[in-house]
Amino acid sequence: MRFFMIDDIATIDLDRLLEALPGRYSWWDPRNLPGVSRLTIRGRYTLAMLRSHELLVEYGINSPQRLAHFIGQGLVETGFLQHTEENLNYSANALRRVFGRHFNSNAEALEYARKPKRIANKVYGNRMGNGDEASGDGWRYRGRGFFQLTGRNNYEIYSEASGVDIVANPDILSRDLKKSIHVAAAFWQKNNLALYADDNDMKKVSRAINFGNPNVGKKAHGEEKRIEWTKRVMGLLDEPIRVQVDAQSFDDLEVGDRGTEVRELQEKLALLDFAVGKPDGVFGKNTRRAVIMFQFEHDLEPSGVVDFDTDRAIDDALTDAREEKFTTS
Repeated sequence: MRFFMIDDIATIDLDRLLEALPGRYSWWDPRNLPGVSRLTIRGRYTLAMLRSHELLVEYGINSPQRLAHFIGQGLVETGFLQHTEENLNYSANALRRVFGRHFNSNAEALEYARKPKRIANKVYGNRMGNGDEASGDGWRYRGRGFFQLTGRNNYEIYSEASGVDIVANPDILSRDLKKSIHVAAAFWQKNNLALYADDNDMKKVSRAINFGNPNVGKKAHGEEKRIEWTKRVMGLLDEPIRVQVDAQSFDDLEVGDRGTEVRELQEKLALLDFAVGKPDGVFGKNTRRAVIMFQFEHDLEPSGVVDFDTDRAIDDALTDAREEKFTTS
């Protein structure tokens, strides 16, 4: 599967890619170890992006420079791929600081503190197309997605622009991250952001996304970071080999091998419902049989040896299974 200048996304080392971001970067969520477990939000966002080449091109994100602007903005909007929706779990002090005009006293702020749903309905009520506080629209149309879309008006506009019904089903922006990228791409196209990206005007792109107006006179939230990360993504796109792995250097796993890599293989196969027995880190007959069954089902040479192609296919199958669970739950 192609992604711009990369012919096959299977050659991308996700950990190497994600470790460039601030904070924890592990592809697999370490809280559920032992064994591989559900994908982190960062891993899911990254894979959704890598699987969106044709969609992005369809919406005019069709050059490395445009892609760098698109990704650079989304990185900051999502807290570097850590959030699918706005965090509204504010303390009383934070409410007075961030939403001061909505809270006239400390007592009122304390009443709402640490109650995200109530906070959203109050601070977003009666604006951006939302109904009043009692309508629940503030919470229903809180910030979500790759570009953190907020307010019923925006949900309606970009539902029509993308063809994704985020008005009736707003949570799809948090659950299905490819749909989230789809809606962000529709935002990009509808606001003609390619015009500013082609001029490499990072300030205008930032302000168009943050304020809805590229010509506003004040800085976008986190504007310096938006500019910095757009530049970093440009550098990465200039040298994609930095995050690619060489299939020739991959060490095959086969009968007789032992260790952590074998145990992880066994755990992955077990999660895909291939019988390997108890994961023990020893590549024996049961593991070989499971590998052959997997290879048969995925049109790979049934060698019983885990080569580069088999290893990537196992990871892809796990990703698909986990993503399906996220999007249907």
